[in-house]
Amino acid sequence: MKTASQDYRSAGGFMFLAALLHLPVLALGFASYALVAGLVIVIWLALGAGLMRGYRGVAYLAFLAALIGAVAAFGAALGNVGLLGALFWGILGVDVLAAGVLFGILWRARTPAEGDYDA
Repeated sequence: MKTASQDYRSAGGFMFLAALLHLPVLALGFASYALVAGLVIVIWLALGAGLMRGYRGVAYLAFLAALIGAVAAFGAALGNVGLLGALFWGILGVDVLAAGVLFGILWRARTPAEGDYDA
């Protein structure tokens, strides 16, 4: 049976993958996207590290960040072609996966094993 901390780790892996996909964006679109890509890399790495440790509060922040990142990546993907556009489509996909996993973790029914006892 999969535990919540394993789910957090999979979401953290998606956040790390999204940060990794921002590295070529940093190099290829340096003039246009350097500051934003660099900032996103740092934020996504920090959120991924918090998810790897199983912090539920970080999971809420990461969910919102993944949604915002998906919208931003979609807008950037529509405005770019070639490798840079493909990278943005990849980032969009990974952010949507991360948001989906986090949505499933955060809003599913909690079991008594997770600490909700009415005793």
